[in-house]
Amino acid sequence: MVHSFHLRHSKYYFLTLCISSFVGHAKEWWDYRQSRMEKGRKSPIQNWSELRACMRRTFIPPSFDFDREIKKKKIEIARRKEEKLTKLLREMMELEEKERIRIQRRKQKEKVKFEQELREEEKLRKEKEEEKRIEYEEKNRVRQEVEF
Repeated sequence: MVHSFHLRHSKYYFLTLCISSFVGHAKEWWDYRQSRMEKGRKSPIQNWSELRACMRRTFIPPSFDFDREIKKKKIEIARRKEEKLTKLLREMMELEEKERIRIQRRKQKEKVKFEQELREEEKLRKEKEEEKRIEYEEKNRVRQEVEF
């Protein structure tokens, strides 16, 4: 285990804190690397950035960055598609609302027109009834005059 007496905020403190938490394969890798460093085949790691870079070179395949960039591009494409779909959905909802209002207005106009036609028919019916009543009264009056 690595013991450190570095200041709590120094660059070495975070490095030793990380290294001291290694277990299993990571600990084996670190011990092997330290033995190679002691033999002069590897340079010592001085800070967290160097440790991270060394671990990336050792454990992450070279294609990872390429794959990550491809995934980033796919995510960006998917985000753009989502934005377009959201915009289209919003436009479609606006059109549906306009169509609903147009249909509602048309129905209202048809209702008003129908009611007006009903009133006109009722008026005509009443006028005919009135004419018939007047005609009937006139006939009755004439009949009564003839009888007297």
